[in-house]
Amino acid sequence: MENTILVPTDFSDQSLIALEQSYNISKLFNASITLVNVIRTNGSIWSVFGKEEKENLEKKILANLQLISSEIAEKKGIKVNCKVLKGKVVDSIIDLSNEIKPVFLVVGTTGDTNITRKIIGTRALRWIRETSCPVITIKGKNHRDGCENILLPLDLTKQTKQKVELTKKIASLFGSKIFVVSIITKKSANEIGEAELQLLQVKKDIIKDNISCETELLHSSKEPELMALKLIGYAHNIDADLIAIMTQQEKEFKEFFIGSQAQQIIFQSDIPILTVNPK
Repeated sequence: MENTILVPTDFSDQSLIALEQSYNISKLFNASITLVNVIRTNGSIWSVFGKEEKENLEKKILANLQLISSEIAEKKGIKVNCKVLKGKVVDSIIDLSNEIKPVFLVVGTTGDTNITRKIIGTRALRWIRETSCPVITIKGKNHRDGCENILLPLDLTKQTKQKVELTKKIASLFGSKIFVVSIITKKSANEIGEAELQLLQVKKDIIKDNISCETELLHSSKEPELMALKLIGYAHNIDADLIAIMTQQEKEFKEFFIGSQAQQIIFQSDIPILTVNPK
């Protein structure tokens, strides 16, 4: 099965921004793009359509996808596979992801109101926790063409080799610099010493692969939202193009939740987020 980047689209501005951000990833990972639209058949509107109207809608959506794909192939030289699915949006994308096993799932997300948080909660967060591939969520409108700086927080969730290795791979392909940070909530000598040791170990692992790296300790309170704001603020200070986080799955409820800090980062950041599920 070929390498591919899965990009759901509803033709909204944000989903098309996510698609644009997938171009460089596709080229560097030698992957095609699978562009998919899901027709919601569980809503009341679909039920009032006749058979011919349903068929015409599906043909129209496929034609729009094919038009986009031909433009991408012509301008970017990237192969794009088009799919129109019918069903529930979230479940359809999860099923497709499990079938084609993409390198990444790239998703456009929108604002920070209670309503959009609910939408994100039922879509992006489910995709993050129920798909086996890393997920990149893209919320902001303005993004650079490339990835110069990557923020790698170590204390949002349990630091694992898996997250560091994937971040290193992306940095190596893009020629990125990695900024490794650790948040401490106490000023005890033990906590500071442990955090500094962790940063040093990870930095050594990164620079041995000829990847530029800087480290820093950040101080914050324990509230997830304030920790998220601290990290996002630091990300803006270093002009980060990507923040790499790992979901924290509670032992008893790992099928239902991801860590509260990770959710706050996803909700609030206008910088793309790479979310890795621990294996």
